[in-house]
Amino acid sequence: MRKLRIIYFLVILSIGCAGNKKLDLERENCNENLIFKKEFFSNLSILDDYYKNKSKSTNIANDIQLNFEEKLEKLDKIKSDYYKAIRFFSKYSKTNSEHAGNYINQIPYNKYLNYRKVWINWYEKNKCKNLELIE
Repeated sequence: MRKLRIIYFLVILSIGCAGNKKLDLERENCNENLIFKKEFFSNLSILDDYYKNKSKSTNIANDIQLNFEEKLEKLDKIKSDYYKAIRFFSKYSKTNSEHAGNYINQIPYNKYLNYRKVWINWYEKNKCKNLELIE
């Protein structure tokens, strides 16, 4: 009985080691483009911040220290960054632009969370393929 346990332990140990070797080989064969990775996660961060700080637009509009032109510039920058990030993801993965055309010109938050999962899964599946930026 004791010999059987030792054999069982050795078999499990060898399977674990073989799995680690496979992971090491996959890492070695990965040709991840770090410039693309930086751009991908930068755009994701822009969208995360946009949805996290939606009330920021109201704060800018009510900021008495800013004149009208400065308020418009800040709001335009937020909006511009949002649309650039959406366009970035639509080049590489599934994004339905009809959501961005709704009455407030943005993807609803619950849809964004779904897209976010799709985008991250897409990146994880494709990151080792030396992804290139599309202009």
